[in-house]
Amino acid sequence: MTRARYSQVSATALTTITSSTYTSDHGSPSTRGSIAFPSHGYSGHTNKAVVARKNSGATRAIGRVTGPSYITRHDVPSLPKPGRLGQTSTRMNSAPRSSQVGVGEPAPDFTLFDHNGQRVTLGELVRTRCVVLYFYPKDDTPGCTAEACSFRDSYEVFKAAGAEVVGISSDGVQAHEAFVAKYHLPFVLVSDPGGSVRARYGVKRSLGLVDGRVTFVIDREGVVRHVFSSQIRPKRHVDEALMIVKQIQR
Repeated sequence: MTRARYSQVSATALTTITSSTYTSDHGSPSTRGSIAFPSHGYSGHTNKAVVARKNSGATRAIGRVTGPSYITRHDVPSLPKPGRLGQTSTRMNSAPRSSQVGVGEPAPDFTLFDHNGQRVTLGELVRTRCVVLYFYPKDDTPGCTAEACSFRDSYEVFKAAGAEVVGISSDGVQAHEAFVAKYHLPFVLVSDPGGSVRARYGVKRSLGLVDGRVTFVIDREGVVRHVFSSQIRPKRHVDEALMIVKQIQR
C-alpha cells in the first residue's frame, strides 16, 4: 500500500471489522488499527474501505482500498526479539489461531513436504536467511500463477538480498510438482493438506469462500517483520516483501 495523505474522518461514520487488524511502520511500532467500513455496510466493488486508527477520540485515515477483498499491510522495521523461532514454536503451534499472526510475533514453526517430496522445516531455513512465506489459494489458477511467476522473476533479487521464498497452499505434492515444472519456479512450494499450518498462522478465507492470500516476511530470529494481505493484487505481494527484505538486510 503506498503512503497516503492523512485526513480526518468521523469516528462515528465507521464500523470496525476487528478481525482485519494491521500494524504500520509509518507511525510508532505500537500503532495499531483495523480495516473499517462505512456504517451502512459493504456492498462489493462500489464502497471504499478506510484503513484507520484511533487518535484522541477521532479516527485518522491512513489509506484506501477498493474491491470485495481486504487489503492490509503491516510491518515494523525494528522490534524487541522474543527469541528464535525454535524456542517459541511449541507454544505457537498448540492450536489454530482466532486472529492472524502479527508483526513482532514468533512465526509458528512447521515441517511439510515440498514439491519434490522433501521435508522442509521453517526453523531450519531461518537459521541462515530470512524467509518470505506466502500463502496462496490454489495452484495453476490465474491469480496464483501471476503471483508465483512474479516471485520467480524476482527470485535472484531475493537471494541476493539474503532471503528464501517459500509458497504454501493446501494442494498436494503432485499438484505442486506439476505447477513448478509448468512455470519453471525456482523456489519450493510446500503442501499443507487440510490447512493446519494456515490455521496456525490465522490466515482466513476471503469472503468465507477462497483461501486467503497472505505473505509473511520472517527474519533470522524467527520473528514476523511484515505481513501483507491482498486477494486481488497478487503481484503486489512480491514488491512488498522485497522492500522489507532489503530493509532487514541493511
